This record gives sequence, structure tokens and C-alpha cells, in this order.
Amino acid sequence: MFGVALVLANLAPEVPPLIPLPQSQKVLGTTPFAVKTDTKINSEQPLFAVQELRTIFPSAPLADSPVRAANQINFRREPTFQAEQYVLNVAPTRIDIAYGDASGALYAVETLRQLANQNQVLSYRIEDKPRFSWRGWHLDVSRHFFTVAEVKRSLDQMARYKLNRFHWHLVDDGGWRIALDRYPELTKKGAYRKSEPWSYSKIELTTDTKGYGGFYTKQEVREVVAYAKERGITVVPEIEMPGHTLPSIHAFPALGCRDAKRIPDNSWVTNVYCAGKEQPFQFLEDVLSEVVELFPSPWIHIGGDEVDKKWWRECEDCQERIKTEKLKDENELQSYFIRRIEKLVNAKGRRMIGWDEILEGGLAPNATVMSWRGIEGGIAAAKSGHDVVMSPTSHCYFDYGYSSVSTEHVYSWDPVPKELKGKEAERVLGGQANVWTEWIPDVRRYDMMVWPRMLAMSEVLWSTAPKDFTAFSKRVNASYPLLEQMGVDYYLEEPVTETSFFFNKAPTVFSSSQFARPVYFQVDPKAPAEQWQLLGQHELPANKAFYVAYKRNNGTLGDIAELYRSDKIAPVPAGSVVPGLKVSFWEGTYKSCSDFEELSPKGSGVANGVGLFARPRANNYALRFTGKIRFPGRKFKLYLTSDDGSVLRLNGIKVINHDGPHGDTTKSVGVEVADGVYDFDLRYFEAGGGSALRLEVEGSGMKRQPVPQSWFSR
Repeated sequence: MFGVALVLANLAPEVPPLIPLPQSQKVLGTTPFAVKTDTKINSEQPLFAVQELRTIFPSAPLADSPVRAANQINFRREPTFQAEQYVLNVAPTRIDIAYGDASGALYAVETLRQLANQNQVLSYRIEDKPRFSWRGWHLDVSRHFFTVAEVKRSLDQMARYKLNRFHWHLVDDGGWRIALDRYPELTKKGAYRKSEPWSYSKIELTTDTKGYGGFYTKQEVREVVAYAKERGITVVPEIEMPGHTLPSIHAFPALGCRDAKRIPDNSWVTNVYCAGKEQPFQFLEDVLSEVVELFPSPWIHIGGDEVDKKWWRECEDCQERIKTEKLKDENELQSYFIRRIEKLVNAKGRRMIGWDEILEGGLAPNATVMSWRGIEGGIAAAKSGHDVVMSPTSHCYFDYGYSSVSTEHVYSWDPVPKELKGKEAERVLGGQANVWTEWIPDVRRYDMMVWPRMLAMSEVLWSTAPKDFTAFSKRVNASYPLLEQMGVDYYLEEPVTETSFFFNKAPTVFSSSQFARPVYFQVDPKAPAEQWQLLGQHELPANKAFYVAYKRNNGTLGDIAELYRSDKIAPVPAGSVVPGLKVSFWEGTYKSCSDFEELSPKGSGVANGVGLFARPRANNYALRFTGKIRFPGRKFKLYLTSDDGSVLRLNGIKVINHDGPHGDTTKSVGVEVADGVYDFDLRYFEAGGGSALRLEVEGSGMKRQPVPQSWFSR
């Protein structure tokens, strides 16, 4: 196959839609370089870039002579160039690629891939190098396991868009994913769970290899590392400590604190190494010794995040360590732990990197900080002379829904905070996108959460050009065929209309920030894509939900929106009006709002509005708000945000379906209703981890805000 990312209308001399945008680019003329049957590839070195070039022009053979000539694609190493730097010059008679290292040669080829149209390439000159040295992609393989082939697929995608740090999150509470010779029990007892669905509060590990999970052998790790190296990618392994260590403590209970009490509603005791014993430090030295043999990366990531220090407060050994080492508190105990680990890492010739919690209690002397809870940790680390990788949840967490971290929001990000100037700003190595997989059970969902946001991240971390999201959006649209060529099911937002719950005629106007495409509909959301029909060509059902979606160029469906056409919904009698809503609550583990529908509630009370002020406990519960809501106008937009599932009904009709386990995301619906009172029913469940519940309204002169308490009655 030839490159298909650019359609050149009569090869007009216009700027092509490249991502990431190069530092310098110039159209040289209207006459393209044409790849003929006798066009050859000339390289003075055996470059992987040459292999990649032949995936664009498979008929081009290697040149017999090292002399660079016409009708050739010539590679030349330029000793004065920086790492990853390249110059690509396309003339009507030849293509010349000058590069600083193998990565620069590869990036030139990947740019060429986007320029190519069949067997022709626009006459063009590009001078390019990256803004940041750390352009990262983090993948959590603990919560959900990805095979070697799936990991390699991600590495291929990284190389296409000039990303160069693969942060491999190999250890977390969901499973231990790397085989070690000294401790085979880690994968025997810690690599599989009893069931596939993720749950923060009930993680049951098993020795049964038929359970959900898996691990990588040492040979497979070496294979991945070598595969990445060819593509200019450094694999940075993460071995979590001292928290998020459930699998290793499950395999070796002595690594945890003495007399740790089981957490209520949990199948496990503790997931934090004891900082008062010596056994964990010896264990980790052994582990790190094997890890550094497998990974040539200059950095070893040790996690350091979300350590529940209550275990240390309740542990005699930890309290004795605090006393002996003259530490102030458990924060300084964490610093003591991290400093000891850094000495181990440094002694093996590597640098330690960790999440920004490693700042607590004092930062280890040579550590690199990965700032995720915001930018404050990165700022503090840079000001104290430490290298920083910025990765705040606000822009870089790709497990978050597009409603909270949109492609435009990612594109707007600058990894260097305005608070950092001069040498302090130079401490920012770059940034990375983090893909946590609690709610990403398969590759298709993975693709949708990553793309097209990773296009924005690629450009943020590579380019210095002024940002123009309108222009960038056009380049994203032109990139979709190339993504489809790689087999990527990128995210297509659901069709958006002014009202999703409406009277009589169906909406005909849909808006999208991504593209203009035909809208398809079905009454069965699970119907195969080929059975979906163009909206407007068939009669739509009344008083029944139907579904609309866009299609990718390959015919697959994007995200699906649920619409409802009603010819009978009307206000109900207001009856006696008492302010507030009735709220009922259940205690238990649920996966859907229907799970507690037939169960008797644990209790009930009154709430002034919708929110988690009425929650009965921290985890594993359900709430139901019932009563009436008065809409003082005809058209509104409702926003339902939840973590985990929620369902909103008006007059018994499902208006927003945000059910199932998921993170903090928002679904919205346009509602067209007559002025009056309607039956209100909102159900919600929390299944462990984070929690959120908000109901907001916008319209009829109102800015987006929580639904006013005065609208509710019971």
C-alpha cells in the first residue's frame, strides 16, 4: 500500500496536513517526485528507516552504488545534527534525507509517508527537530493485560507520530506482569484474577491461569525492548512501590506490615510494603537487579503514588523506624523509603523517576519527577533543580472521557508552566499521555480513548509552531485514512443535536467538532454497522428510543447517541409540593442501575438536590433520587456526570443512560418539554475507587449550572 494521508488535488502547491507540524516547511513547486519502477533507495547505513520506507514504496529496490544520484531516495547522516533531527528535501528528480541519528532518519520517513500520494510526492522541504526530548505514551497493563502483539502495535503507532518514550506500567494492584527468575511466585500468584471485570474494592488474585490476566516472559520483554529500539523508542518500566503492591504482598505476605487488618468489603489486606522491615528492601533490590538487566532505559520508574500511610501509622515496625531514623512522620518515612530505593537504582547505573508523591517528606537527591496531580509538583521539582516530566490529569489522562479531556483541550496544553523561566523551564523534559485501563477492557476501546487525542499530544510535544485548533482539526480529518490503514478504531464523537428528547419530527441538524458526515440510525444499538440506515430516509419510531451514529471510512460505527421521540409526554399534576427529593440508599456491589431495582433499600431520607452529600458510605453503594422536577421553559440541556453508573428518567422514560462501571465522565441530552412538572427518577451506583454525581442544566438564558434546588419537589 502507498501512503494515503494526503489527497493532492492536481498536485496544487498547498501546505500538506502533517502531524506533528514540522519546525520549518516549504512547498518547492508544482512538479512532484514520481516513484518509478527503477527508482532506488540509497543508504550508507543499514537503517530501520529504509525498511519503513519500503512499506510506502514497496517496489523501490536498494541502490547498487553508494553514490547519491537522481531518481533515488538518498539517506545521508549529518554529524552536526542533533539527535532526532532531520531535513527532508523532495525535488522533482530526487528525494534527499539528512539525519542526525537513526531516529531522525525514521521520522523523515514517517513525514514522507504523510506526504505521499500513491507513487508521487509533493516537491517540498522540511527542516525538523523536536521541542522536547520526552514524548511519552504510558500504558497500564496491570488492570487489563495487553499481549506482546498489542504492545508492539502501540509502538508502531508511536513511531508514526514521533513519540519516543513508552512508559510500561507493569506492576499495580491488578496484577504483576513480568516474570523474574528469583521470584517465580510473583507471576504464579500475582498475574491472574478470578474474574475479568475491574473492581477497585474486590481484587481476587488466583493461581488459576484460566483466570483473567497474563505476564511477559523475559524473552518477550527483550523482544519488546528491541522492537521499540528499532523505532527510536525507549521503554521505561514501572515497578510500583511502596504502594499499589497487592500482587507481590499476596505472593509474599511478609512484605506487608504486621497485623494489618482486612479492609471492609475487600478481598485483600494491604497493598503497601512495610517501611519498617528490611525484607521489602532486600526483595526490591533483587527485583530491580533483574529489571535493569532487561531494560537498558536510563530511567527506572518506581511509582511512589497513592500510598495509604494508615498502614504505617498502625504498624509497630514502621513506628520504630520513624523513631530510630529520627523522622518527623509517615511522609518523611515515605521519603526515607524512596531515598533508599534511589540509592539502589543509582548503584545500578540508572536514574529513578516517580510520580509527584515522591516529593512528600523531601525529594531524593537525583530523582526525576513525573507530575500528575496537577502542575504544582512539577513546578516545585524544577525550581529545586530536578528534571520533570509533566503529565497532569487535566490534559494527559486518556482514560478520562472526551467530555472532560477533549482533543481540543489536549491541543491547548503547554507542558512548560508559565511559572518556570530560563534554566528552570529547561528542567521540563517533556510530557506524556497516560492510558490507565480500569475501564478499557479491549483494544477497540483503547483505540477510541487514545485517538485522535494522541495526535494532539504528538504535536504539543514536538512542535513549536503557534497553535491553531481550526487548522489542526483539518489536519486531523486528513489523518483518519492513515489511522484506518493502521487498523485504528479512532473515536468518533456521537452526533450532537439541539434536543435528544423531543416531540414529533426528528432533528435534521447535527453538529460535530470533528467533521461533517452522514448520520445513521437504528432502533437496535447492537445491530451490525451494515444494517444502520441513513437518517431521514425512513420513518422513526414514536415513544421509543432510537440510536444515531457516524461511520468511519471503513464502515465501522463511532460512539452511539440515544434519542427519543415522544408524542405523548406531558406535564403531570403537581400534587402537594414539598421541597426536596426523596433519596433511598442501598449497600452492596453493583454493576448496573438495574441491579438494585428490585431490592429493598437500606434506608431513605430527603435531599435538597442531586449529589453525593447523601452517600451512606465511601464505596459500594447505590442511591435513588425520586420526586418531581419543574421545567420553566421548553428547551434545556441536561448534563449528568457520574463515577460510576447513573440513569435519569422523566415520567418513567429513560432520558440519559450513563449506566455501567466507568470513571468520571459526562453525558448530556437536549430536552424539549412543555412548561410544567414531571416525574423525576435518578439512579446511581458507586463500585469502588473514585466517585462523582452531578446533574447540571443549561438553556433558556441559563449558563451551565447545577439544577436549582427550587426545581425539585416531592
